Amino acid sequence: MDGFGEVGGERWDEAPELVSPILRVVPVRTGEHAIVVLAGDVDTSTVELVRAVAEQCLQQRPQRLSIDLSSVQFCDCSGVRALRGVRADADAAGVEFRLIAPSAWIRRVFVLAEAEELLDVAVEPALEPAFDGNDELT
Repeated sequence: MDGFGEVGGERWDEAPELVSPILRVVPVRTGEHAIVVLAGDVDTSTVELVRAVAEQCLQQRPQRLSIDLSSVQFCDCSGVRALRGVRADADAAGVEFRLIAPSAWIRRVFVLAEAEELLDVAVEPALEPAFDGNDELT
């Protein structure tokens, strides 16, 4: 994917293993808020990417970690497990965790997977502080 791993115009050459043909993952930071924007499919082939980027964000010790699901096209049970794992990691680190804009069908997947606790931390984009794309996670 063209532009993968670019945040604030810089390419992350030190992490080429984060490239996936079906998922784009862009971490950004606004003040004490880390946001991981996902676009594409969250499934068995991409969950390690999601976990790795979320772990990188948590190492920066933000006050809040949000996962933006507004552009996710597919999520299977492995994706649900990964999001549960990221939430548990955030809780263990004392970091507030949120999911931004999960679609109706992703919410349904959470219900079918008996992962309703993920819906407890779901918010709509209007409730999240805006970022201008110039902030980056360093």
